Parts: sequence; C-alpha cells; structure tokens
Amino acid sequence: MIKNYALLLLALWVSGSVFAQDIHPCGTGDYRSEWFDHYHDHKELYRTNSDDTLYLPVQIHVVGTDEGGGYFPPKSVIESFCKLNEDFAHSNIQFYMSDEWNYINNSNYYDHNFQQGSQMMAQNNVSNTINCYIVLSPAGNCGYYSPGRDGIALNKGCLGLYSSTWAHEIGHFLSLPHPFVGWEGEDDVDYDEPAPNFVNGRQVERVDGSNCDDAADRFCDTSPDYLSFRWNCNMNDSSNVLQTDPNGETFRSDGSLIMSYSNDACAKRFSDEQIDAMRANIQFQRPNLIASAFIPQLITSDASLEVIESPAPDEMVSTFDEVTLDWEDVPNASNYLVQVSRIPVFTLLLEEYVVSSSELTLDNLEEDRPYWWRVKPFNAYESCVEFIDSSTFSTGTISNISILEQATALKVFPNPVSQGGAWQISLQLSQADRVGIRLFAIDGRLVFSDEQQLGSGRQEFTVSSQALSDGMYILELNLPKGRLHRKLNVTR
Repeated sequence: MIKNYALLLLALWVSGSVFAQDIHPCGTGDYRSEWFDHYHDHKELYRTNSDDTLYLPVQIHVVGTDEGGGYFPPKSVIESFCKLNEDFAHSNIQFYMSDEWNYINNSNYYDHNFQQGSQMMAQNNVSNTINCYIVLSPAGNCGYYSPGRDGIALNKGCLGLYSSTWAHEIGHFLSLPHPFVGWEGEDDVDYDEPAPNFVNGRQVERVDGSNCDDAADRFCDTSPDYLSFRWNCNMNDSSNVLQTDPNGETFRSDGSLIMSYSNDACAKRFSDEQIDAMRANIQFQRPNLIASAFIPQLITSDASLEVIESPAPDEMVSTFDEVTLDWEDVPNASNYLVQVSRIPVFTLLLEEYVVSSSELTLDNLEEDRPYWWRVKPFNAYESCVEFIDSSTFSTGTISNISILEQATALKVFPNPVSQGGAWQISLQLSQADRVGIRLFAIDGRLVFSDEQQLGSGRQEFTVSSQALSDGMYILELNLPKGRLHRKLNVTR
C-alpha cells in the first residue's frame, strides 16, 4: 500500500479554521447526474443482489507547494481515512488505500481554482480508483466532486477525526445530490414566506411528501431542506432555521444527514434510500471499483501492547548522529507511523515518518538530548488503531558524558500543585552552572522561561503556577550538557 519510505514533515503545520466564513462547504453545486435520474425512474432495473460489504479502492494524493511544504500530516491522513470508513459503516461500503500516497509538489494545485483542479486531476488520476486530492484550498471550498474529471478535492482544514467532509464528497462521487439540490447559491431567502414551487428549475420538496419522488434529491426518506449554507443544529439534530414549504407548512432541516450542510457535530448518517442508490451506482455504474478478492486485515488495537525493542526505555545511546529505532512486527500491519518529539507529549512534533518495516534510522538528532517516540501501525484498510507503544531515550556525545553525571536526584514537590501555588524544584549539581528553566503547556506553548545561576551540590528554586490553568505541563531544565524533563500538574 505504501512503499518503504520515510517522510519528514514540519510539525508546526497548523490547520485553518474548519469552517471559516470564507470557506464554502462544498463546491459540487447543483448536481444530479443523468444516471441518478434514470435510477429513480427505473428502480426495478437496479435491484442489488446482496448486502455484502463492498470494498472500494481509494488513491490518496497529498498536495503541497512547489517547495514541498504544507503537506497534510500522515497522522491526519490516517485519522481522516478512519472517519471515512466509520461514516460509511452502516451502508456496508468500505474503502481501502489502493497504493502508496502520491505526493504532488505544485503550488497551483495546492491552492487552486476549478480549472487548475481539473488539470491536476487530468494529470494525476489513477484509473479504477476513487482519486482524492488533499490540498490547502480546493477553489475556496471544503471539498468538491468533479463529474468531468471524476475526482475529489478536499481541503485539509476540513478533514479530521470529527469531520464528514470526505464522506460527503464520496457521496457525490456515488451519485448523491444535496438534499437541498436546486437551492445552491440562494443566499437571500425569507424563510418565513412560503417557498416557490420551483427553484432554479428544480421542484421544491413539500413537507407532506406529495412530490418527494421527483423534487430536490428525489429521496422520500430525506426531509425537505432549503439551507445551502453551513448551519448549526439543535439538540434534536435539526436546524435552528424554521423554513416554510410551498403549502405554508413549516419544518426544520435534518442535520443528521451527511449530504446536508449541517456542521460536523450533527452530520452522521446516510438514509436507507441514499444507501440503496450508492450501492446501485457501484454495482451498475462502477463495477470496476468492486474488489471482489479484497479481504480486510484487522490489527490488534491493544494500546497497552509493548512492541518497542530498542533503544530500551530511558536508555542513553552512545551516539546522536545515527540512532536506529526498532520494534516488533505487529500482525497484519503493512505500515507504521512513527512520531518523534523533544517533549513527553506529542502535540509539538520534531519529526513524523511513515515506514513499511519495523525499524527506522534517525540521522538528524542533537547530542545530549532526550527524545520521545511512539508507533502507530496501519494497513490499506485498517487505520483506526491507536498508537500502541511509546518510549524515550537520550543521545550521547563523542565523549559519551551522561546527563546524570551533572544533575541527579531531581525532585519536584508538591506535584500536583493547586492553582496559584508554586513548585519547589530540587536537584543535585556536580558543579556550579547556569540552568535554563522553561515550562511548556500540553500543546507545546512556552508559558514560562527563566535562567538562574546555581552552585554545586543540592540546589533549590521555585516555579510559580500563578495564571496557569489546570492541566499538565512539561518542565524543562537546560544544562550545559543536556536537558531534564518532568511532567507537572496544576489542579483547581
């Protein structure tokens, strides 16, 4: 699925707001294919034979700038793919990664208009797969499906563990229109007034269901919806906006439907009729995608499983310019995501790699530093497994002087400390030194920095928790020949 390579990423990538005001939810538009209308007019011709799970191949294209920057991080790709399969689980449609991810360095594709997006797909589409391009901005949308190129573009800021954007666009790929089809682009609407009978040539669906077979999305188990903008739902997964149909009946849109424009907290399902249409589309319109011989391989998702072999936990390795990380093979895993961090939490990464073997050699570490690393197995289908093991080691120097020779018996008390209180830091120094003191929040932000001249022997100083919120922090002591870290906690 992904060949043996190591991908170095900048860890300071920060995604944009998932639904910023200038990002349109979907650029697919008023789309109802000729096949879709024929399906609804002749459903007797499209009877599916089985409810067996259909496995479909996906080719993932990760797009960056001309310089190779801005890639969607591997961890985020894996998590988003997991969410995609979760969204389709009820439909018995599942997806697998057909090949290694295709990395494209092209700034015009990274932030593109529809013409550039069409060119991107024409040049890079792989036949007999669902081609999905993860970019910075797909023509100002969270995503779109291009019927002309038969490809999908996805905004990296609109993907993640809680987003249904990917599922929404594959819904379009498999023939589904929006439930509000016809209302796209209608921004100036008085919903207190009865809606017209037609909008942009489409019948407007009525609450009584009298025209549900022909109006809007032509599904009778999706209720009327006239909202073509991103909207929040209430406790019942319904729109806060009360709309009025042509008969004067009021209603609220169903926010649970993935093909609607409700926010991600609401969107969670496809209706039964939508599922029937997608399965018919696959079996009659796209049979080339069906992988009849594909058998999903599941990975043991035991987060307590110890698989790391070397370096041993807390080991001081003899060098820093070539350190090999080694772990046991995980059954059914074809690839591993490896994260390396300079602090015990992985919110601010130093590096992130994807490899196909159970070892990785690092050649760009610094001397006399502690490092933390962890491993997440996955394969073409199984991407929902948690990180299964983590460990720490310290690098050496040419003379291999241990950090413990210069600072031992580090103690912090009280820990946890109450808000507004102070930690008492105590450590033993073999000689007088200047000690840099830094405190990081769990997200990697530096919240405190100081430097003190300390003498030899047992030394003590305090660090205040004043103005800190409750939670975990990382204390870093910078010494001339290394760094020491401790987890600190603040409680209310």
